Amino acid sequence: MKYLPFKVNFFTVNIETGKPDKKILPEDILLRKNNKKKWFEVDFSNYNINVPPEGMYVAFIILDSKDYKVNTIMSKYGVIDAVPYLKLRRTNKKNEKSYVFHPHYFEPVKEYNYWERLQAVFEIEVEFK
Repeated sequence: MKYLPFKVNFFTVNIETGKPDKKILPEDILLRKNNKKKWFEVDFSNYNINVPPEGMYVAFIILDSKDYKVNTIMSKYGVIDAVPYLKLRRTNKKNEKSYVFHPHYFEPVKEYNYWERLQAVFEIEVEFK
């Protein structure tokens, strides 16, 4: 139960707003951690991703609740939603940015979807070869 699956995709950077803009890959990539190691390593080299000059965002996508075996788990804080866990580090640095996407599931959809900037960053390491 500790390592729940999630999806990943990459987004271009909107030059005007600095926020995530368009998906780089046509399909999200499903990831599952199958060991008990602290770090999760993924090789994306088969996807031939070209990093745009303005950079890109990595999107961690939580699956639909029906895709998880349970909806809630017991934590040291009580009952919480059973979703993948990503570690955050608080920051005030302008060049470090993380956003959360808030989808709107009813019509009109596009007008109400938005990206909210966090005052923290998700910590990941990226290695380019």
